[in-house]
Amino acid sequence: MKNIKRLLNNKNVQWILSTIIFLASLFIFTFVLCNIYKSRNNELNPKTDGETTSINISGTTITNESGNTIATIIDEETGEEITVVIDSDTGEVLRTITNLETGEVITKVITTKPTVPKTEPTTKLRMNVDKIVNNIDELKESNSSVGKTIHTNGYYSANDGGEGYYRVEAKSKQVIDNGKYILLNNDLVASLIPIDNTYNVKQFGAKGDSKTDDTESLKRALKAVSGYTIYFPKGTYMLSNYISIYSNTKIIGDGEESLIMAVDEIGVEKTLLSISEMENIEISDIAVSGNIEHNTREMGHSDQRGIHLLDIGNSTNITITNCIFKDNVYAAVRMIKNASNMTFKNNKFLNVDCGVASMGKGEVNDILVDSNYFDGHYASEPITMFGTGTYKNLIFNNNIMKNKTIGSGVYIGFAGARTYGAKITNNKIYDCAGGINIKYADDVLVENNYLNFSDLDLQVGGGLGIRLIESSNAKVLNNKIVNAGQFAIRNESGTNILYKGNVVENGARSNKDFTFVDFFGTNNNVVFEENKISRLDSTLTPNLLSVSGDGGVTIKNNQFENGKIWLRSTSANIIVSGNNVEVRDQGTNNIIN
Repeated sequence: MKNIKRLLNNKNVQWILSTIIFLASLFIFTFVLCNIYKSRNNELNPKTDGETTSINISGTTITNESGNTIATIIDEETGEEITVVIDSDTGEVLRTITNLETGEVITKVITTKPTVPKTEPTTKLRMNVDKIVNNIDELKESNSSVGKTIHTNGYYSANDGGEGYYRVEAKSKQVIDNGKYILLNNDLVASLIPIDNTYNVKQFGAKGDSKTDDTESLKRALKAVSGYTIYFPKGTYMLSNYISIYSNTKIIGDGEESLIMAVDEIGVEKTLLSISEMENIEISDIAVSGNIEHNTREMGHSDQRGIHLLDIGNSTNITITNCIFKDNVYAAVRMIKNASNMTFKNNKFLNVDCGVASMGKGEVNDILVDSNYFDGHYASEPITMFGTGTYKNLIFNNNIMKNKTIGSGVYIGFAGARTYGAKITNNKIYDCAGGINIKYADDVLVENNYLNFSDLDLQVGGGLGIRLIESSNAKVLNNKIVNAGQFAIRNESGTNILYKGNVVENGARSNKDFTFVDFFGTNNNVVFEENKISRLDSTLTPNLLSVSGDGGVTIKNNQFENGKIWLRSTSANIIVSGNNVEVRDQGTNNIIN
């Protein structure tokens, strides 16, 4: 024991022991520090290199410029959402972190077996995204800096259809509209990035749930997107007032499933869509409804004071294709005053009053109505130029029109109006009160149209086929008119008009005072030749063609079946030759060969 005490009192031994204790303490301190660091690092990295357990990806995935997928995942240990990158080559899920003490950037492999969501986006976007949030409220609170790109999974909530990409920029002169430009809580602005030059109305807060009034949201959207395409996803968007469509805008949807509809009890004379003093607009693949079950005639709506589904005024270069206009007491499309370069193609007009109409006094030029379908309801015309101004270059081709028991299929020419150039070709008209009715027109072609009035209720509508009034330089060629209720063809005062190659089967079904074909008034160089007129129903009038007026009409080389020509007592100087039928002449100085 004494030796031990003597040893411990030795200064050299004491120095050695002190060194050992110091080193031991240092070892313990280092060990503890390493475990603290490891614990902290594990909190940031829930998985370690080489682990192969799968993970669940939440929210939307995005492909960046390198072809890698950026996604949001749930940290299984903390329950928090974190952003990761899925390597396009290896399939590894990587997370980039920054060492809080050293500032070193570390890329960590989380798993080599990512679980891909069942519903992936249909379009892979090559865009670097710095953060993913669920909605606009989270975007406002994101505290992002200028230049950052943020993806939202929705507008109000994730997966509500309003997802978008935003770039953060300094606040300057942007118009904050909670759509294209959103003010962040840090006083910066998130600018909505169009994808393929397209915005989505749900990115502006429209819901399309058939309950919410989306008027204000849609107004903001359309005001913000001039020069771009605006997309209406599937849904029913309710309107309580009109929304304006601006120049250089394209509107697209998903056909009848993208429906714009008037709210219940909207009130009379309301407009839903308005284009006023604009140009270069395209609308396609949407539906517009007047909600006729809840905006009825009993509520004051009528064929003169109802809802206007689309009004176009003083505008040019407007194209409407593949749209549906339906269920409205009053008009579908109205062109007000001046309009030019209008195209309506492959649309459906169902249970509406006027289909495509022009109204007011102005210049209406270059109107194409092509390959549309019109069906009911009973009032007004599918295609009508009802204004009092001038019309030039009208083309109505390959349309189908049905069930207009009050109104013609095609109507051109209100009192005071003049038309210069109209082509009505290849249309099919069924059971309308009138077929093709043209007044005060010059340079007209009516060709290859088919008109059938077989199922028309003659107590309601007349069933008049093709009528020209005070027109000139017209050709009526190769049309077929079946079972007209009144005249199948009627010419009332005209100059330089040719009727040729037309077929009429039955006419004057509603009253024997009518004839199948009639010429009336003051005519000059009006020729009716090589047509075929047949009375297949012997109970109808035998007067297949009648003429009144002094001169200017030639009837030649036609085929008549089971009837006769009647020159009325008011006729004079009418030329009739080469026809295979009896002529009943009650007129003066008529020439019959």
